[in-house]
Amino acid sequence: MPENKKKVIVCGYQKSGTTWATRLVAQLLGAPSAGYWGYEGKTFVVEGGQRESELVCYQSHHMLSELQNSSEAKIDKVIYIVRDPRDIVVSGIFHFKFYSHWLEHLIKQAKFPHPMITLLKSVNARSQSRNYRINRMLHMLKHGDGFIEHCHWSWNDHVMPYLEGKDILVIRYEDLLLSGLETAKCILEYAQMEKPEKDIENDLKLQSFPIKKKAFDQRGEKIKVKHMRKGIVGDWKNSLSPDHVQAILRTHGELMQRLNYI
Repeated sequence: MPENKKKVIVCGYQKSGTTWATRLVAQLLGAPSAGYWGYEGKTFVVEGGQRESELVCYQSHHMLSELQNSSEAKIDKVIYIVRDPRDIVVSGIFHFKFYSHWLEHLIKQAKFPHPMITLLKSVNARSQSRNYRINRMLHMLKHGDGFIEHCHWSWNDHVMPYLEGKDILVIRYEDLLLSGLETAKCILEYAQMEKPEKDIENDLKLQSFPIKKKAFDQRGEKIKVKHMRKGIVGDWKNSLSPDHVQAILRTHGELMQRLNYI
């Protein structure tokens, strides 16, 4: 971890667009995107290593208390990206492998070789119905899911501390996607940087979903193409039943109203 650089953390609940947002923030700030905070391995977010800057950007899904108590290094700036939980559900059902809880308990009790565990999880996850996966996502948002990494907390519990924290820039995924120029200017102002508008627009173009997916595809990085999926707003209208939507509103409606989602 570069000790002499100022650390910018781009954080959000799982499936809120943190990978995309981290790459975009790093592009805007002219800084490298160095990976996942507290993790030394290579991740989808790593790029721009050639950029020379006093800043370095990291992706995170941590709770605010975890970042504040981190012993890794001093964190200078935190940008929190929040997304409509209805779209988080839709994104999650395509991303996560929701295998049955009984299988997890079986794996813990038996000594299966790792390749066998991977195969069992994959086969079991593919057998789950769409409704099962949606209900698992609803449960995750309401209570957290101890079976999915970085998803141990509810959406409300994850979002609220960042909204109420000091010196934290909170941006909406939807605004970054649909009103990118204005949101990008907020990011630059928060980082105390200035940039010509034409350069900002170019950064937004380079990191846009169509351009980025095309670049990944041309380089043969199929897994990154798959990870980005659609990157649109309001897909929940095509994917969730009225009962699913009402379940989300009952649990998260107050916070969604505060964030102007309803």
